[in-house]
Amino acid sequence: RLVEAARGLHAIYPVTAARLEVEMLSGRPRWRLGFNDDDAERAVVIESADDDTPAARAAWYESLPLRTRDLGSAPPLSWIVRRVAGRGDVCVLRYPHALMDAR
Repeated sequence: RLVEAARGLHAIYPVTAARLEVEMLSGRPRWRLGFNDDDAERAVVIESADDDTPAARAAWYESLPLRTRDLGSAPPLSWIVRRVAGRGDVCVLRYPHALMDAR
């Protein structure tokens, strides 16, 4: 269902599936619009976890900003879902600061 939601969001707000480009002369970033159906599938990341201790959750949260992303080939807005057996899922939306500057 999240993949379908991502497809709908990309259709309504195309910048959520845009590609980051950098102008050669000025070095300014810009977002190139356009997407395909594979983008929605790559925007949703589901991870399974066995350990749901407070320390494990804290380590997972702290690792999120440190993960590298290729904004030239992947959608800038992503959903990261942490699934723990017997507990509720945690969903984190991740997007780059430069996306917020897009107009």
